[in-house]
Amino acid sequence: MSQRRQRGWLKTESRIAGETWVLHFRTTRKFDGRRVENKIPIGLVRDLPDKRTAWNEVDRLHLPINPVDSRRGVTFGDLVLHYAEHELVERSESIHPKAHTTIKGYDRVLRNRLLPKWGSRIALGIEPLEVEEWLTTLKREEELENPTLDRLRRCLFATRRSSCAINASRATEWRRRRHRPDRNNR
Repeated sequence: MSQRRQRGWLKTESRIAGETWVLHFRTTRKFDGRRVENKIPIGLVRDLPDKRTAWNEVDRLHLPINPVDSRRGVTFGDLVLHYAEHELVERSESIHPKAHTTIKGYDRVLRNRLLPKWGSRIALGIEPLEVEEWLTTLKREEELENPTLDRLRRCLFATRRSSCAINASRATEWRRRRHRPDRNNR
């Protein structure tokens, strides 16, 4: 059964900071498999006066409310989520620790540049030549300097390199399942 992509719904709630837009959505709890409602605060009503601007903020934030469905293809946005959860964390939690400034810089690049451009694309469908053309366009149109473009490139390919780890672990699991002796033939 294929899973639908949900958008969630917006409501306002009274909070300490004032009236706040809150995104509600459903997830499946891992420990018991039940569908439960979750919510994420989006912003204050005084900053986002109507529902349309609140939805624009939800789109800008690229919130991960849908589970990854590898049958439809892993998107670059899915890879960014995985990369942020496993690589852009505190030094004590990461396999490859990064400095605090690197984590903040990569997070900013991912959120402001890479997700808006590549987030909905299937990750394996992004060609290196396409990336280089995009970087060339940024250099020409926004007059970005080479170190900035290099940071964008490094961040994008670090995220894709993270996908290799995902794919390797899935392939290992698939081989392990394939070579298990059949229980009926024991």
